[in-house]
Amino acid sequence: AALAVWAPGVDGVSFVSRTAVWVFGPGTARAGVWARASPGVFPGVADLPEQSAAPFALRQLPYPPDALEPWISAETVAYHYGGHHAAYIRTLNQAASQDPQLASLSLEEIVRQRIPKVFNAAAQVWNHDFFWDSMAPVAGEPDPHLAEQLNKSFGGMEEFKAALRGKAMQHFGSGWLWLVRQGDGSLGLVTTQDAENPVASPELGHPLLVCDLWEHAYYVDHRNRKAAYVDGWLELINWEFASTQFQAAMV
Repeated sequence: AALAVWAPGVDGVSFVSRTAVWVFGPGTARAGVWARASPGVFPGVADLPEQSAAPFALRQLPYPPDALEPWISAETVAYHYGGHHAAYIRTLNQAASQDPQLASLSLEEIVRQRIPKVFNAAAQVWNHDFFWDSMAPVAGEPDPHLAEQLNKSFGGMEEFKAALRGKAMQHFGSGWLWLVRQGDGSLGLVTTQDAENPVASPELGHPLLVCDLWEHAYYVDHRNRKAAYVDGWLELINWEFASTQFQAAMV
């Protein structure tokens, strides 16, 4: 797995995958874009600790930034993870540095309690963590239990994908599209605005997957063609992760 680290000498975020050191920030060959580098180019980058001094850490990506291509480019992942996601972590840690009680809480506790001054940052960190987990370079298949419920709730895989496309295109503005297990055991698709999520609003259901509908998720690759992004995202669904969430919701 990749290791997310702060690299002060590089003026950006870096992480080490099994095959390369990746660096994001002004010090790269293309400013603000993930670039492959060797530890020799950026001395010590592979040995840096993971933000150990801060209460909230930018969680490592489960794959290298180019692993989702051709559906989501490494450049989009660079801006999304190294820019937007990392910025929410910085905002959260800045607030925690001024409030010891806040620093003692978990991310989910902050979101559940809807602490006003940091709710948006904390919820967006949680949402993005879940978003990266919702995708995989190889999508796989839902396990038999989840597949059965997809058939019952939507009529089949293609019907589910059509319903998700429609729901995504109907959503206005920034937000998130969730596949959830509802209280009666059925599956449903719900959208939330801005940073809202099922942790803060459990009545929405237990989340299994999420698709980021903020423009920064797709504008580098598709400009304003959200439908093209959603079609690509459907090719990346991490059904193993969704199946695990489905089983957890049944406990």
